[in-house]
Amino acid sequence: MYREVIIFLLLTITILSCKVSKIPYDKIVPLTINRVDYNTYNYKQIKPIANLFKDYNIVTLAESTHIDGTTLDAQSMIIKALLDSGVINTIYFESGWLTTEKINSIISSSESNTLQKTIPYACCQTGLWMEDGLWQYLIDKVKQKKVRLVAFDLEGNTDLIFAEMFYKSLLLPSVKLLQSSNPLAFNYIREMFLNEFRGFYAYDMSLSKPHYDFQLKYIDGILSDSISSKVRKQWQVVRNYMTYVYVRQSWARGSSAASELLKENVSGFFSYRDSVMATILLDDYNSNKNVKAIAIMSAYHALSNPDASESFYKKYVPPSYNYLGDIIKRELPNQVYTIIFPAAGGFKGRDSDKRLTYRIKIKSAPGSLERYFSKREFDYFFSDLKQSPLNNLEFPMSVIFNTAIVAKWGKMYDGIFFIRKMYPLRFEISEKNTFRVDSIIESFKKYEFDID
Repeated sequence: MYREVIIFLLLTITILSCKVSKIPYDKIVPLTINRVDYNTYNYKQIKPIANLFKDYNIVTLAESTHIDGTTLDAQSMIIKALLDSGVINTIYFESGWLTTEKINSIISSSESNTLQKTIPYACCQTGLWMEDGLWQYLIDKVKQKKVRLVAFDLEGNTDLIFAEMFYKSLLLPSVKLLQSSNPLAFNYIREMFLNEFRGFYAYDMSLSKPHYDFQLKYIDGILSDSISSKVRKQWQVVRNYMTYVYVRQSWARGSSAASELLKENVSGFFSYRDSVMATILLDDYNSNKNVKAIAIMSAYHALSNPDASESFYKKYVPPSYNYLGDIIKRELPNQVYTIIFPAAGGFKGRDSDKRLTYRIKIKSAPGSLERYFSKREFDYFFSDLKQSPLNNLEFPMSVIFNTAIVAKWGKMYDGIFFIRKMYPLRFEISEKNTFRVDSIIESFKKYEFDID
């Protein structure tokens, strides 16, 4: 969330600071899509996106923000159409890797009530799918081995997953030694995993360098124990997450610790997270044959070739920054195609119960692609920027956080899915989707975990 706020504030300073000459928007070839509904999609209208997989192995669907309801519906429609037609076999998405691994384990081992068993782990993208109704369909496809669900983020893990990992670690030699030899230090670790960590983002954590060093020592002790490769990878991800949290918190406090640790600009924790996410995604891609994947992520993360334009990125973001999209396109040349979702108007936000309802109006900028097509007959369309005369031109568009920027968008993304009117996420929040770590602690104490 810190990143989104910071980047948004910087973006608003630079909105349309330069004069935009006439852009040949009329030369774009729009492929009409009548509706965004995964229950009633028209496959003929989705087929141009399906055909991308003849030339590419990963098609990224990059939302402007995580609260764009129409974009979520379009993504779900595309996913279902491509799974129904057997075009894809993998979904990569921006959610916590640890939590999603647990969800996959539940799906593979549960014979009944699978959806209910996964509810306590609902988080980020899986939570969105649970609420929009696609989740049961995806569970069925995973059980049928028609698709793999692979998350790649350090953030977006539930509190519950960290509690589980802590109680599993109690059986390991290094943790038993710590508990017996230094009870005070052990209680600090326990407090961190069960209360401070709050797996989602841990924004409230205040980590000093000695605390951070001790956390790494604790995890390195676990990594030196005799554990399976699966458990080792889980703890390595936790270690990376701790580094990310520490550097982010150091930056928030104005400390130089972040720049000292990363050897770059103090806010380099942004690119640290993207670098780790890229590593997780690429490790999976390179470990599996014949991957044909949809990838779901923020347009900010999906950005590639940021120096191709005299835009916000060249002016304000240091050259050392790494973007997930840029990394995977470099590592997988000519294998990744990225679609963005500009909206001409409407609202982003959340429509749910009274506690969580909020709306943020979206306005198209003068001279922008969205403003031009808002006056045409299209509600939705897909168009290939790579084959468009706009490919080498600078023009305004509101793609990242729905904020207008003048850029050579055709150099940073490949295709557009135009939305005339955005509507917010539409959810019914219920108690079944909330889960407190405190309610499970006693049961975990009595549970004998299988370390493998």
